[in-house]
Amino acid sequence: MKLQTTHYHFNLLKDTERLSAFYEAIKNKGENPNINKKLALDLGCGSGILSIFASEYYEKIQAIDLDPKTIKCAEENTKNFNNIQIINADTTQHEFESTPDLIICEMLDTALIEEEEVLTFNQIHNKIKSYTEIIPYGIINKIEPVCMEDNIIMYEDLESQPKYNIIGESVIYDIIRFKDYINPVFDKTISFYITKNSIFNGVKITTYTLLNQKLICGPTPMLNPELIIPLPKELDAHQGETININLSYTMGKGLESIKINLI
Repeated sequence: MKLQTTHYHFNLLKDTERLSAFYEAIKNKGENPNINKKLALDLGCGSGILSIFASEYYEKIQAIDLDPKTIKCAEENTKNFNNIQIINADTTQHEFESTPDLIICEMLDTALIEEEEVLTFNQIHNKIKSYTEIIPYGIINKIEPVCMEDNIIMYEDLESQPKYNIIGESVIYDIIRFKDYINPVFDKTISFYITKNSIFNGVKITTYTLLNQKLICGPTPMLNPELIIPLPKELDAHQGETININLSYTMGKGLESIKINLI
């Protein structure tokens, strides 16, 4: 299948691990005879590829995106699919008229800090019923203490490979289920058990995507690459000790909202 895309969405399509994970999740819902399949929403639809996956199973798909260039590509890519409706709108402001049987929303990024996944789901929260299926189901966030070489926030992706060493045990610090109303403001004290003598000057956040309750996708180049964040000051860390930090950020408001303090 040849699709028209923006440069960004072309890179998304090249990430076959990400794409195949969403395909399997959509297929799993579509082949389930026990769920309704009248209306699916594809929020932040991009090229429209996930709507195309869903079109085989659902009577109608409403695919929504804000960017006009992206919408043109989606319209071209789905023009031969009579059950896909393309809508140019802001998903965080859009008034959703009907209760969907399925919501697909791949507006994901590490810890949901940069993208508007949480703001979108909170906007549509009153339309989510007990029978509404959601892809992805949720996320799991893990954090680790590190000794990092650079003093800037960096993603570990195809374009950058930050140098660091993990110096302590990992901590699962947040689990989010998208059916729930989510407070976008995260603020929590986290304790690290240090496993080696080192300078402690950063943390690494890893996000795992729960496509459904059984299918988990780890970080890929275009799906939640690991995020390395420097501390405001460095600290001598010793094997066997516990160090506490306070981590806060606002989901959907960008990396500049991140604050870390040693306690």
